[in-house]
Amino acid sequence: MVTIVMQTVYGIDVEMDDEHFHMVEHVTAILEEVVTPGHYLLVEAIPMLRYLPSWVPGSGFKCFAEAAKSDFIRIIDKLYECGIQKMV
Repeated sequence: MVTIVMQTVYGIDVEMDDEHFHMVEHVTAILEEVVTPGHYLLVEAIPMLRYLPSWVPGSGFKCFAEAAKSDFIRIIDKLYECGIQKMV
């Protein structure tokens, strides 16, 4: 499934031990953690906690979100650059 999507969207051939495959696995792991119901139960119950600074104890979800966002941006940019290089 991953190979079909990567070939269609970016034009990249992906192998199981490829760097691109590991990028997609990392994104999948982040998404699994985020969409698991109840994983961030306190924030789900009290949405106002989203606005607390990240240095407040118990707001580890904010640090995770910042790291996940930077990983997503880095991975998407790298895959886009590889797709552009394949077209050239």
